[in-house]
Amino acid sequence: MRYQRRDVNTWLALFERQEQSGLSAVAFCRQHEINIQTFYARRSDIRLQRTSNKFVHVKREVTTFTNPVLKVTRTTLSA
Repeated sequence: MRYQRRDVNTWLALFERQEQSGLSAVAFCRQHEINIQTFYARRSDIRLQRTSNKFVHVKREVTTFTNPVLKVTRTTLSA
């Protein structure tokens, strides 16, 4: 049997149905003919995507200061 390609929303609905069913993930997947490794992998991937999207990229302005350059001169001492 050819596998069925599911989008993120379909997976989220499946995860919710599994939790509400009271069945273990293994029993739920057997009942719905879902590969258990795929179920766990998608759940992990989607959780990771959802948590990583909570961070906000902040662009910081860099301020540079111009410091006066100390001029070092070489002097010779005469004896």
